[in-house]
Amino acid sequence: MLWVKGHKKIITPLSIHITSFAIGAVLCFGFLFMFNARSSGQIYIGWYIIIIMEALAVFLSSSQWPSVSFQHTNLSERCGLLTLIILGEGIIVLTKSLNYVVKGENFSPGIIAQVITAVLIIYFIYMLYFDSRTKHPPSPTRHHFWALAHFPFHTALVLLMEGTSRFITWRNAMEIVNHIYTAYDSIWDSTNSTTSLANQFEDLSTYVLHDAQADPVKYNVTGYLDTLRNSGDASSDVAIDSAFEILLTLVNATLKFFKIEAAKKTERDPAVGEAKDPYTDLGNALIVYDLVFLYFFLAAGLTLVLLAVLNILNHKGRWVKGDWIGVAVRVLVGTGIALVSLVKTDISSEEIFLYSPWMLPTVMLGLGIVVLVDGVAGWVLPATAAADARTAKEERV
Repeated sequence: MLWVKGHKKIITPLSIHITSFAIGAVLCFGFLFMFNARSSGQIYIGWYIIIIMEALAVFLSSSQWPSVSFQHTNLSERCGLLTLIILGEGIIVLTKSLNYVVKGENFSPGIIAQVITAVLIIYFIYMLYFDSRTKHPPSPTRHHFWALAHFPFHTALVLLMEGTSRFITWRNAMEIVNHIYTAYDSIWDSTNSTTSLANQFEDLSTYVLHDAQADPVKYNVTGYLDTLRNSGDASSDVAIDSAFEILLTLVNATLKFFKIEAAKKTERDPAVGEAKDPYTDLGNALIVYDLVFLYFFLAAGLTLVLLAVLNILNHKGRWVKGDWIGVAVRVLVGTGIALVSLVKTDISSEEIFLYSPWMLPTVMLGLGIVVLVDGVAGWVLPATAAADARTAKEERV
């Protein structure tokens, strides 16, 4: 304030900015002392509300006072740079996911295809954002709304990048889990001798737990192997239950290796003398990816819809058919991708889709359709610049 005391036009809007930030800082500091196991969720919501109110204060004051307007500032460049940073972070997170692939020695054709699909998702978003972007929107009002639309756009983009990397890890884990199930069925069908079954399951357990770098105490199958070996009858409930417990332990160890697990606070620690239930581990892990499935497709669809909104706000010149087609396809495909999340309403359909390799390709194909339509529309139909030039030429004649 001391620095701009001689500029009366800027004192009022700058005071609004400072006041809103000061109030937000005090409230956030107060929330710090209210954290506990029950209220943390509500406090996070409070933080989000404060951030939104601060952004609205800046947005509204910048709309009213030209002295603090976004026009002729580097905001457009900064928004573009932040988008690049998020896409770059997506590549970094993707690389970290590949570390687990390398450690698990599971570079199968399916995993390579998933990685290529993830890279194409990032590249298609880069094309759709920057190919339709001008340096400055045509009016101050539209510039303000264009900047404001980047808040939900960047949020959706971060969730999309995170979901993309998680599904690569998930797909890799599912391939290994499928191998474990196949080996389990093969062993079970190979002999009726409980001793032979126990020996083969022991070999399988040693191999899987070694590759998964599993904790030998937490994922100890010795007790199950002894029970199976001493049961005497491979068709008895005791033998079947012991073999299935071994299977669940190996699956849980594999998921743990790929960091597919529930948050610590959602896990129930076993009581003294109580063994940790493998079903609980597996259930907690799958609940996490149930949420990932939901936000991944919602974020992907919202990203495309917001790209259409940004295109409208950032458009210069008169609209032609190619422009309208590009916006319409973004909205339609984005809505369709978001609606894929409704598969979650049917548990059996969600499980089939979740365990299939089609999560990432579904989004990639949707983005590819939009990029293809943009390219064809720009080639077949007149672009805005060409249409404006032709109109100007006709007017001169």
